[in-house]
Amino acid sequence: MTPVGAGLTASLVERLHEHAFAPGATGVPRRIGAEIEWIPVDRASGAVVPIATSIETLRRLAREAIGGPWRECPSASGAPTWRLADGSMVSFEPGGQLECSSAPSDSASVVAARLVAVGARIDAALGASADARLLAVGLDPINPLAAVPMQLGGPRYRAMAAYFDTIGPAGARMMRQTASVQVSLDRGADPTMEWRLLNGLAPYLVAIFANSPRSAGAPSGHVSARAATWRAVDPRRTGIFEARDVPAAEYAAFALAAPAILEPSYPVFADLVARADRPAGDLLAAWDAHLTTLFPEVRPRGTFEVRSADAIPLPWLVVPLALIGGLLYDPAAAREAAAIVGDPDAALLERAGTLGLHDARLAEGARDLAVLAVEGCRRLGPAFLDGPDLDRVVDFVDRYTRRARAPADDTP
Repeated sequence: MTPVGAGLTASLVERLHEHAFAPGATGVPRRIGAEIEWIPVDRASGAVVPIATSIETLRRLAREAIGGPWRECPSASGAPTWRLADGSMVSFEPGGQLECSSAPSDSASVVAARLVAVGARIDAALGASADARLLAVGLDPINPLAAVPMQLGGPRYRAMAAYFDTIGPAGARMMRQTASVQVSLDRGADPTMEWRLLNGLAPYLVAIFANSPRSAGAPSGHVSARAATWRAVDPRRTGIFEARDVPAAEYAAFALAAPAILEPSYPVFADLVARADRPAGDLLAAWDAHLTTLFPEVRPRGTFEVRSADAIPLPWLVVPLALIGGLLYDPAAAREAAAIVGDPDAALLERAGTLGLHDARLAEGARDLAVLAVEGCRRLGPAFLDGPDLDRVVDFVDRYTRRARAPADDTP
């Protein structure tokens, strides 16, 4: 690498450290946020609802303005988005999946309540206007990929689709048929420890919240077909990290080695740096855009975004927030959880999507982690998780995790 390229690489690492891995603010409550995706389908046939139908339903909800105004905003994705009075955002994924992203809060209960309220309203409105419903599963269990076209035509999604088509069908399936719960967490005083812990937790979270055992109307062979799809998309932009080095350097090396799918011919980003034939400002903008096309289980975005859980039914939505937040934000729980998960294990992540809690190691670790998380939530107190939600988390753990079961096991 040329001296110019080496210097620019160092700048990218430093930029990444300051944005995503520097210690967080102290003396203030740490916030949590989440987003959940749903798949709108016709109640009778199971066919995916056209995005135009969903848009009209959301516009009607905006006109009703129950719970405060919904402001429609233009988007480069090819479909509008809506900003809600509480700061949440409703948008679309390429296959027509609906996504609701919460505003952050220092209360997991507040975040979950907001998302549940929005999901319930959209589900009821779709039922009334289009005889449709929202599926809260990790992967469309009914429709073959060929029956689910790209429903967004923005330049970013077109570029991503073209790149993934060079690899195989998993990228298209990921874009058009998957749905997840993603939890975002503030960095604390020791982001290096937190990065390592969250990467180590990823296989257990996949297993605990597995909820996609079927695909195209048949058993998929995986408790989380969504997780299996991600494993097949592109290993150069997915997975977990060993978390042994300086996190910013580790993540920058991962990003530099990944193809720049928003660029012509898809060079790995390190080649763009080595060429040194673009203005620094232009290359930094390309770097920032490139980072948004990386999809590891834990994504550093200023917060740590944990992407391991399948979409789950609304009554359980608070559970992933509570388990992840309780393990990370309570110091005693974090220390004990780190000892349980040990080194981040890519092979275990693979098993998690296929076997889930039917794997003995995952089942034992998940039970121990769930107990720690509940204890952590109790210590964090009702400001983080209120009493009814704590009871709901305990109910989930007793019904599923302690019995080595996940929501996928409810599917016939």
